[in-house]
Amino acid sequence: MNILAIDPGPTHSAWVRIESGIPVASNWRENQSVLFDVEAMSDMLEGHLVIEKVMNYGMTVGESVFETVFWTGRFAEAWGNSFTRITRGEVKDAMCHDQKATKANVNQAVRDHYDTINPVGTKKNQGPLYEFQHAGPKGANPHRWDALAVGLTYLEQQKLTPTVSQ
Repeated sequence: MNILAIDPGPTHSAWVRIESGIPVASNWRENQSVLFDVEAMSDMLEGHLVIEKVMNYGMTVGESVFETVFWTGRFAEAWGNSFTRITRGEVKDAMCHDQKATKANVNQAVRDHYDTINPVGTKKNQGPLYEFQHAGPKGANPHRWDALAVGLTYLEQQKLTPTVSQ
């Protein structure tokens, strides 16, 4: 299954394109540029869009949260096909089986998901996450890891969802 996973933000967002479980492209850009990326990929990629869902945990929120929510809607609209929203809690459950998991725990679980001694590898001996880790002029942005965790959570949820045959 091919998916486009997005970790939205108020001004910049990260996206990761996952094909057959492996991240094949990623970026972290200004939201207007991500919007163009989503529109372009919706035409060429047969797959599903997954966006991290903004949740309220009872605290007062500021303008940046509302901007993030605004952009998630724009990304979904630009996609034009089916999409799924996944909360950070669902990511923690799927990746770490613990709601108290930290960002570092989730990132380690993403690396562990690929079940190799060194999933990033080296330039000479590249692992499944090498291109992902070194994508872009400044290497991997931490938000790319968050987007990858969202995508892997969706894939994990699809394995657990029973199919109905008629």
